[in-house]
Order: sequence, then structure tokens, then C-alpha cells
Amino acid sequence: MTLHERIYKAQCYGNVEPIEHMVPYPNIPALVEGETVKFADRMLFPESGLTNGQFRSKVNQTAHWLDEKGIGPLDRIHLKPFPFPYTQILAYAIWSVGGSLVMASDEIPNASLRKCNIKETLSPYNLDIADEIQRHSTDFTPRVKPLLAEEACIIAMDDRQIQLSHYQCLINVNGIMRGMEIDDSLSYYSELEPATLPWLLFETLLPFFTGAIFSDKSPDIVINNSNSTGEVSYILTSDWKSSFADNECFVIPEAGGVLMIGNRPIHLMNVHSSNKALSLNGHGVMMGYLDETLNRKSFIDDKLVISL
Repeated sequence: MTLHERIYKAQCYGNVEPIEHMVPYPNIPALVEGETVKFADRMLFPESGLTNGQFRSKVNQTAHWLDEKGIGPLDRIHLKPFPFPYTQILAYAIWSVGGSLVMASDEIPNASLRKCNIKETLSPYNLDIADEIQRHSTDFTPRVKPLLAEEACIIAMDDRQIQLSHYQCLINVNGIMRGMEIDDSLSYYSELEPATLPWLLFETLLPFFTGAIFSDKSPDIVINNSNSTGEVSYILTSDWKSSFADNECFVIPEAGGVLMIGNRPIHLMNVHSSNKALSLNGHGVMMGYLDETLNRKSFIDDKLVISL
């Protein structure tokens, strides 16, 4: 069996293959398109003062700006945090032109980032994005539209670089929505580090996937890291335990983000722990590491095996 076949088998959930897509969107940019069909005048980010329609217009303006810079399909763009909500706007614009996000904390060594083959780094320290996009049209027709199976982002870690597809990000958000029972009748809030995988899931994709209002004004649900202060509905942790509290969410990038809510794997994911390792299979399993040698060591017997 080839490595590609081993990875694909690890991404299957029983006899349900990932090609049998379980999300109602053809790619991530379609989230914004979908929300503006019926809810163009509704504010999802009230603190920004932007409606869905205005957010989409800024995404389109930014996509024109990226296209003008020569950024397009398959280009990997290292995205650093911008003032809210421009990090989100830039993320959707990069996907709209067919590009992929590279996300890393400031502590990640440059050697890890170099392995990502980054075309350009977008940073607020040398760019006023709000001013740059003003002259561009609010209508944008992409030259290509990314497919669900194509790369959406790379998470650069100290010792590895993890590829996630549009589908793996969307199916993870679908599992979060089901597990936390979030819908458009609720509001929620989190304060996660921008341009990280938890931020991508909870503050960039989930508001548009669920239609829930993202606001710090008396939210129904609060989601934050384990070191946060104040009242928290759900706690995100990257530390594996044999048993989690009902409101704890275990986050691991190789599984697309959130793997467990309490002791329950999210939608379309299986997990087994033994001998200081996790064995995973399901639709959220990553595309793979950029290091093919590490892939060959990690995809074993139709599973993704990760040392703890």
C-alpha cells in the first residue's frame, strides 16, 4: 500500500470515506458567501461594526489586492496577527485566491518556517491593510476555487509542519458545532491567540459555520484556554489525559483541531490510547506532515499514530 493510500485509509471513518463529504460547503470561502445570501445585514462580529455583507466586501477588496500582488492558487502565505477583524478578512481573502495559510507562534524557529516554502509573510508591522484595500472593487470573481481536498493551512510547530485541507478544517468545525450545540440562536466568545489553529476554528470559521453571534457582551458560551481567567464554558487544552472533564476540549493539530469534547471524540473521529501513543482515524485526520519520512513512521495499519 502506498503512503497516499495509507493516509487516505486513516482518514476514513469505518466504511464512510472522506470523499462522502459531510459538510454543506464546497470550500472555506463559501462560508462567507453562504452567510451573505440571507443574512447580509446581520452583524456576526458586533464589536467590529461590520455586517456579513460588509465583511464579504472587505474580503473581496483584499482578494483583489492579493491578486494584484501576484498571490494566487497554491501559494503559501505566512499570516501574522492584524487588528481585529483584519486577520480574519485576510484569511478568507487568501483562500478566495486559492492560497493557503501558514500559521506559527512567534516562538517557532525560522528553520521550521523555511520548510513551508512560504511565498510571502503578511505582517501589520509593515502593512496598513485597511488603507491598502480601499481602492479595490467590492466584487471579486476568483480565477479558481479551491477544492475540499486541497490544502487550506499549514500549522508550523517546533519540529513538524502539519497540512490541513479545507475539508478537515470544516469537518472539525462541524464536530465542534455538534458537540457544543452551538447554533444561530446563541452568542459565544473566546480570546485566542490570532493566527493559530484554535483561533482559526473558533474565531474565523465557527461564526460563519453556525451563524452564532461572536461577541463579548454577555455571551451564552465562553471558550478559552486553560490558563484564562474568569468564567469559561469550555476549556481548550493540548495536554492529553486518560479522562477529561465534560467541558474540556483536547486540541491536537494532526486531528484537524479539537479531537475530544469531554471524553467523546468529535463527529466522524475515532481515538484509542495505549502505550503512550494515540491511534486516530476519521475525517479530521490531517493531510500529512510536510516531512514524508515522518509520514511513513506515523501512518500505520490504517491509523495515524502519535506519540504522547
